[in-house]
Amino acid sequence: MAVAKPYWLGDQRKRAWSMIALLVVLMLCETQLAVMLNDKTGELTSALAGREADRFWSAVRACLAVLAFAVPVYAFYYYLRDAFSNGWRRWLTARFLDGYLGSRRYYEIGASGDLDNPDQRISEDINTFTGRSIHFMLIFIGSLMQLVAFSAVLWSISHVLVGFLVLYALA
Repeated sequence: MAVAKPYWLGDQRKRAWSMIALLVVLMLCETQLAVMLNDKTGELTSALAGREADRFWSAVRACLAVLAFAVPVYAFYYYLRDAFSNGWRRWLTARFLDGYLGSRRYYEIGASGDLDNPDQRISEDINTFTGRSIHFMLIFIGSLMQLVAFSAVLWSISHVLVGFLVLYALA
């Protein structure tokens, strides 16, 4: 927490929180698009089962329309997620390297001989820390959004089934 806190509450806080807010909005769009695609593929399957050609082709066009909108949204989400992670990594790397190079600490570390390439270790560890932190946080938030969205879909189909699944999950 001490490593991440200065970025989230320091001079970069506006950028950090703005990026997170935009990523959450994009995840909401992704979740809505997933629900829409689920609905359209359900329609497509029903049309196939009912052997209704017009309904089938209408569902195919609807699926393609959802996908045509979803692909750029997903691409922008992944781009923004990686750009955010890289920005945090650059900021944190600069902060750690300033501490490493400040007051000639690198001589003390180099003289002890305990560590090889401490600057490379700093860079790699920070890359792993920032990338995985963002990734796990967004996976958690996205999973909660999808749980709520698809629970609502299931609720619209059957209240009893939702109750049964909740009890089953808790057991």
